[in-house]
Amino acid sequence: MLYGVELWRVRRHAALGQLTASVAHEINTPLGVIRGASTNIAAAFSSSLQQLPCLWPQLSAQQQSDFLALIQDSQQQQQRSTRATRAERQLRRQLEAELTSQGLETAETLAAQLALLGLSATQPYASLLQHPEHLTILEAAYSLVLQHRNTQSIQQEVDRAAKIVFALKTYSHQDYAAEKTLASLTDGIEVALTLYQHRLRQGIEVIRDYRDSSQLLCNPDQLTQVWVNLVDNAIYAMNQQGTLEIAVFQQDEQMVVELTDSGCGIPAELAARVFEPFFTTKPQGEGSGLGLDIVRQIIEKHGGQIGVCSQSGRTRFTIQLPLLAAGETP
Repeated sequence: MLYGVELWRVRRHAALGQLTASVAHEINTPLGVIRGASTNIAAAFSSSLQQLPCLWPQLSAQQQSDFLALIQDSQQQQQRSTRATRAERQLRRQLEAELTSQGLETAETLAAQLALLGLSATQPYASLLQHPEHLTILEAAYSLVLQHRNTQSIQQEVDRAAKIVFALKTYSHQDYAAEKTLASLTDGIEVALTLYQHRLRQGIEVIRDYRDSSQLLCNPDQLTQVWVNLVDNAIYAMNQQGTLEIAVFQQDEQMVVELTDSGCGIPAELAARVFEPFFTTKPQGEGSGLGLDIVRQIIEKHGGQIGVCSQSGRTRFTIQLPLLAAGETP
């Protein structure tokens, strides 16, 4: 029978294997966005090279200034815009009516182009819209704006991938015998949520109630193991559909963490056994029965307690950890 460090390592490696597919998907998703965005940038850049050298000399100084203002307005509007599809259609019809009233025969095409740029008015760009090459002008502007938008997408996805890699690195390099340091519980919880964000996004709403982020003396790597196990169990219990509530607060010189899921619940006759080694409510082959035993050992090693309260549709694990270990002083 395995105990202590060996048991913890077996469980950790098993969990890492289960996480591999999820993390691989999480990395592939931003890579796909980056690949698509880079392709769009290359195409838009090529279009700009063809259009701008011929177009720019045809514009007056005022039109050149208006052209640059249009691009800037489009970029700023894109950052603020959260329009739904229905609202976009309404905007397009509004723009088309406005352009038609100005006597522009290409009102429908111009309205579509302005809507793509995220612009809701035509008056500031009247000098450009009256130009004989107005369609080419808007196409050139859209090519430049598209490059900017896709660059932003790449930056966001790189940040997302870096966060996932950091979370996995933090989880996989845990040291069972490491010395305790001051750390915030919410940081470790966020690492666990990042590791499982793909599965959570499939139908689980995460509600955070972080009322206190005080630091306490602990082994943050071990506690991350706790949060990973509890989040994984919650996802399984909810069959990836439901609500996961996480509350963190201070009470009587203790930090309290409550993880509540809307899953199937644990039968009353089994609730008292969930922390026993090798006991599992999962079907054969889907659970080792080591997860919650490891969780209990880690919590007790920190001088804390863990309990569970469950009924159909609501299971809550409550962890209490002392802000100071026994015999320690601030």
